[in-house]
Amino acid sequence: MEPKYRVKHAIIGRLRVTFPDFVCDQRRMAAIKDYLNQIDGVNEVKTSHHCASATIFYQPEIIRQDNILEMLDLFQADKGWTVEQALLVPDGKGAEMDTLSTREKAMWKRASEIFGSAGSIGILLPFFPGIPLLMLAAFCRAKAHGKKT
Repeated sequence: MEPKYRVKHAIIGRLRVTFPDFVCDQRRMAAIKDYLNQIDGVNEVKTSHHCASATIFYQPEIIRQDNILEMLDLFQADKGWTVEQALLVPDGKGAEMDTLSTREKAMWKRASEIFGSAGSIGILLPFFPGIPLLMLAAFCRAKAHGKKT
């Protein structure tokens, strides 16, 4: 199975990995963070769903970088942990998968920026509808982040 992550930066004790398929996906990044925090020798994991990256701080005398990468492979392997299996919402029920691709999310985000800009101009100009455009921008932003609308 081809890894669905890229190592962006690696020094002894710190590893930065990006997950291109998980941009703006809070649930999947939270699942990755929870999984990595359970590994012996990992001190801290910082994730950013905006750029889909995880910075892993670890103790090199306990675990090596290649062991962490193997654990990430196991996380997404069919026979072991997969990201889909690890998705949990706070109430303990399984979270449903996002149906939007990264490209669709980027499209919704760009639309929200355009409508937000036009709405801001509309607040200043009396003949331009500002509030409806800002509401449309909020709707597009919610869609970009996978919120149900």
